[in-house]
Amino acid sequence: MSAITLICPNSIGPYEIRKTIGKGSFGTVKLAYRPDIHKYFAMKVISKERINMMRDKTRFEQEIRIQQTLRHPHIVQLYDLLQDLNNYYIVMEFCGNGELLSLIVAQKKLNEYQAKIYFQQILDALSFIHSRNIAHRDLKPENILIDEYGQIKISDFGFAKFLHSDGMASTSCGSPCYISPEVISGKQYNPMKSDMWSCGVIFYAMVTGKLPWTQTNKRQLFKQIRSADFSIPMDLSPECRDYISSLINLDVNERLSAEEARNHSYLEGTPIVCMNR
Repeated sequence: MSAITLICPNSIGPYEIRKTIGKGSFGTVKLAYRPDIHKYFAMKVISKERINMMRDKTRFEQEIRIQQTLRHPHIVQLYDLLQDLNNYYIVMEFCGNGELLSLIVAQKKLNEYQAKIYFQQILDALSFIHSRNIAHRDLKPENILIDEYGQIKISDFGFAKFLHSDGMASTSCGSPCYISPEVISGKQYNPMKSDMWSCGVIFYAMVTGKLPWTQTNKRQLFKQIRSADFSIPMDLSPECRDYISSLINLDVNERLSAEEARNHSYLEGTPIVCMNR
């Protein structure tokens, strides 16, 4: 797809459009401000020209429908939809503490207790998403935000999908370091279980500050993922190591579901609390 120049006004409706704060699946994310209520929002600006050039225009519509469906304290909320001649504008909850990735990088790694609190919140949201027969399909630390109260918020549903009655999908999507072996295979896969593999890689990154994979070449990286060729540092607790292994598990039937992971003994007693940074 050729590069498209985004033509973005300084305001639309009651919103002042300010600096760029990120990129979404389809568009640029801007900081927006409503002076009448003194509140900031994240505004995804999507060029209509880009939508028109997409082979599958339903993906954009599906992202909107899914976000409208999911009302949960650990999911970024959609507040408003606007458009003008050039763009669509999706107004969402603004999370002032940025991405989970930034927190991991800043702290080098999270201790197990801190990681468990955040992960409990991720699983709480994902269990809710899956209960609605929806799979996210692009879980990674960049798509997990932290609000001003230290609460986790899952974002970016650009690859999310309403599942058919068989619960399977065939489209390969996601980010290379976080996708499951099934997705790489190009065959039909269970996207909910694939989400759980991604969660395992995220949790590994949280407690180690690294990815499980050592290869950077895409072909070699996929070879490593397909064989689950990774090691878990011995300085983690045995319970933590077992928990990671139950998520980054080649056997889809043995891999934990979101609900099983949330109710696992390793997380027992972990509070879902605000953690102000």
